[in-house]
Amino acid sequence: MKIKVNGRLIEIFKGATAKDAARRFLVTQGQSLNTLHTIILHDSYGHEIDLDAPLYESTEITVIPRSINESKL
Repeated sequence: MKIKVNGRLIEIFKGATAKDAARRFLVTQGQSLNTLHTIILHDSYGHEIDLDAPLYESTEITVIPRSINESKL
């Protein structure tokens, strides 16, 4: 299925979660998967979503890096 992450179209398997999409996005951007625990995910309405949130065809999410202070909480 195709979804948008930070405005970029990516293809991911059916039944994927937000974590799967974030992982795919980070890899395509050349970023370390170690940053996966330091991101916040938002849906197309700006609501924060959980890493386990299910995704559907044409879903749009935004990956936002947490500030250093926030990631210590």
